[in-house]
Amino acid sequence: MLDKSKMEQDLKYFLVEDLLVDFTIEEISPNMSLGNELGVDSLGFTELMAHVEDVYNIKISDEEFVPENFRTINAIIELIEKKLNITV
Repeated sequence: MLDKSKMEQDLKYFLVEDLLVDFTIEEISPNMSLGNELGVDSLGFTELMAHVEDVYNIKISDEEFVPENFRTINAIIELIEKKLNITV
């Protein structure tokens, strides 16, 4: 069973440690805009998608790799839950 708070922590850690956003894990809110507020660029979004696919063993299609699904941490978690058919 995937825990939403664990997913959130994993994504925050990836943003800070791998994408080197200029925030601490504690400063990142799950509703912050990854592009506008955190400064994630197009390459960063591609790396983030690959990370999500690897960690959660899912495949994100080109149709799903759109700004609405990667706008915030919460949006990514919703996508993961939908791909894994998790009902909350």
